[in-house]
Amino acid sequence: MLLLTCSGLLLRGLIGSQTADPGFNTQQVFLLFAEYGDNPVASVARFQRLVSRLEETPEIKSVAFGREPMMGTWTPHILVKKPRAVEGVIRGRTLASYASRDYLTTLDIPLVRGRDFTRQESAAGAPVAVISQAAARLFWPGEDPIGRHFQLDLHFTSKLTDFEVIGIAKDVRFTNLTRIDPAHVYLAPDPTITYPILLNVGINQQAALAAVWKTVNNMDANLLPDLSLWNAETMLVHPQRTLARVMAMFAAGLRLLAVSLAGVGIYGVMAYVVSQRTQEIGIQMALGARSGDVLRSIAVWGLKPVVAGMAIGLACGAAASALLHSTLASPGSSDLLYGVSFYDPWTFAAISLFLIAYQFWPASFPHSERCESIRWLPCATSRRRNP
Repeated sequence: MLLLTCSGLLLRGLIGSQTADPGFNTQQVFLLFAEYGDNPVASVARFQRLVSRLEETPEIKSVAFGREPMMGTWTPHILVKKPRAVEGVIRGRTLASYASRDYLTTLDIPLVRGRDFTRQESAAGAPVAVISQAAARLFWPGEDPIGRHFQLDLHFTSKLTDFEVIGIAKDVRFTNLTRIDPAHVYLAPDPTITYPILLNVGINQQAALAAVWKTVNNMDANLLPDLSLWNAETMLVHPQRTLARVMAMFAAGLRLLAVSLAGVGIYGVMAYVVSQRTQEIGIQMALGARSGDVLRSIAVWGLKPVVAGMAIGLACGAAASALLHSTLASPGSSDLLYGVSFYDPWTFAAISLFLIAYQFWPASFPHSERCESIRWLPCATSRRRNP
């Protein structure tokens, strides 16, 4: 029951993974990576010059830079001061990423309220932030977070940096495909660091990509040897769907193992126990009991250990589910079940019915020509039909 429960939940997760929508554009977005040199100042200037040239390229719909989605987690400590509230201060962790002006636009993540970063804020790394809807609900429930302040421990050194909320973005699966971010804050990028460049190339991808290579070549041909372009769907989303398929194959192996163990075990135990009752069954039939009555008696008796085993298996399955659920306390944790409830009633009910049916499935018991009266029982039950 425990193995079947775990495999059933993972298979439900596989179904969810194939239809999970990240919530942002991945088909038309490409990530550009390049080596800008070892000199920090010169590399940043080179990077910014490339971004400016790409922004002027008409074939490209929009250009931005910042942390790439689904490529690791960053969960700094967050402190939200609420002087007029009862709780006073809210402490916790949040997912965070750097995002330039037009970053949300490039990924087609809509703003629900407020505004995006300005060019000046993006260039200067201003202490402003756009937060997700989930972060707004979590840290400012029933309040308007626009204009509110929070503090982040950016470098995990207990040194807090203050930020002002300027906008609220739609919830997406930014950190991983398995679940919507429980809290996310987008920060203006650090002007002293280079980032991956995000390009929304629109519908005509071939012309846009050719224009990218031409722009880079015209600006600085030395960047071409180390330049790489990756489609967001291929680089970011596809590996996570593949991981779900691998987990589902592992789950199928667990399911096969569980069914095999159940088949061998149930047959062996039932065959032995029923053979011990051969005389009792023969006497019942000699006294007029019909084969259906005997079968019903054996079935009810055999159901008792099945129910007991199911109860223990359900309890163990619930414990395993609770253990999986506890791993989601961190905002960056992956949900292998893709939102399927850890106490999914359909999975638990289907597996329970399957085991009950498997317990008394006629084909699971061998029988010969002599087993005419009670075909669901091993041949041992009919050795002495006429005592």
